[in-house]
Amino acid sequence: WQGLNLASIDSSLGRYFGTEKGVLVVSNGPELKGLQSGDVIQRVAGSEVESPREVMRALRDKQAGTQLKLEVLRDRKPVAVTITVPKSEPLPFMAPPPAPPAKPASR
Repeated sequence: WQGLNLASIDSSLGRYFGTEKGVLVVSNGPELKGLQSGDVIQRVAGSEVESPREVMRALRDKQAGTQLKLEVLRDRKPVAVTITVPKSEPLPFMAPPPAPPAKPASR
C-alpha cells in the first residue's frame, strides 16, 4: 500500500512513545484512513505485533474491503481504530537489464 511506512520500536523510540512493544506508523497512505503518523500499532485483530512484517502479513491475510480492528497508542493513550483493508496491488515486474554486447571474436 503506497504511503504506508512502518518502523520497529526500539528502546529509544519506546521511551519516547511510552511503550516497549509495537510498530510505529511513520506515514500512512490515503487508503488507510484511521491511522495517523506517530501511532504505535500494538495489536491487529487481537494479536500482538512487534515488527512491520507482522503488520503487513496481517493486512495481506485479509480480503480487501474487510474491516480490521487495530489497537494503537496515540499520544501515549490506547485507542481502538478500525480500518478497511485496501486492495493490494501486485508489485510491478522489473525485467533484468539486457546483457552487454559480446566482444567480437579475435582472429
